[in-house]
Amino acid sequence: MGADELEAATRAIRAAFGDEVQIIDSFAFSSGALSITIRRGTSFAVLDGHPSSRWGVSFDPDHGFTGNDRVVDSLAEVVDLIRRRWATGALDEAEQAGSAPTT
Repeated sequence: MGADELEAATRAIRAAFGDEVQIIDSFAFSSGALSITIRRGTSFAVLDGHPSSRWGVSFDPDHGFTGNDRVVDSLAEVVDLIRRRWATGALDEAEQAGSAPTT
């Protein structure tokens, strides 16, 4: 367990972004939780989650883990968040206005 889920997650990320991103780091914990770091140009995103529960994403983390910028229900939702952030610089209209919650 873990390695198959990690492979499936990295395949999904590659399918979503193609050659646009590099997978910098990926790790499957014994609990089944996954951590995947991707990069596009100078932008980074760290995806943390479990295939059977929720996923979090942190954008351009500076110094260690201080919590996810956003937590959602699926890997597909995390991919959509990353795509929006990288396309617009914000996750949604509320964040563009400076009032979005972080979870």
